[in-house]
Amino acid sequence: MDAVWYCFVIQSPYRWVHLLFSFLLHTVPACLADGVCVLLNKPPRLKKTYATITKMATTTAFYTNNNWVFDDSNTGALYNNLSESDKVIYHCDITDVEWTEQIVLCNQYRRSLAK
Repeated sequence: MDAVWYCFVIQSPYRWVHLLFSFLLHTVPACLADGVCVLLNKPPRLKKTYATITKMATTTAFYTNNNWVFDDSNTGALYNNLSESDKVIYHCDITDVEWTEQIVLCNQYRRSLAK
């Protein structure tokens, strides 16, 4: 299936720019598409979908728009106090994580949740 609309990103530090583009690129096309659906006697879907997406984005905005600093010095100290045999059992080396595999798993979870 060919894409009608290609994904792209416009970054701006200003909230009003985000709201303007969100209205122009999400709300207006959703209303137009839903209007066409109503004319064709089909149920409108996009306006409700975008409203749900907007609600989710608003809910998570505090966590996604702020910088977070985590202090893991206690974890490092605990790991350094483990015996060599315990270090083998409780492996905590972040450099050994297969990030590509983790990203693939996250995408699979996302797809299964979207169904």
